[in-house]
Amino acid sequence: MPASIPLSGESAASASRQADIAAADLAGALHDTARRMRDSLSASPPAPREGAEPVAVAVVIPCFNEAAAIGGVIGDFRAAL
Repeated sequence: MPASIPLSGESAASASRQADIAAADLAGALHDTARRMRDSLSASPPAPREGAEPVAVAVVIPCFNEAAAIGGVIGDFRAAL
């Protein structure tokens, strides 16, 4: 029997807790990044050039199973940009 087949009730619960911790770590890192972006942009924004076209910005946020945190992360990015 292979040693890599876990998922008894306790193993599944442990894997789920580890996934929750990893998701919380990712959400925290994304919040920190958004805050740093907002701080750097609000420090001294450059003066717009006369006749300059508006700039489009795309932010890619990995968010697999992040329903609880993603709204705050998106809000932080919108505020920073």
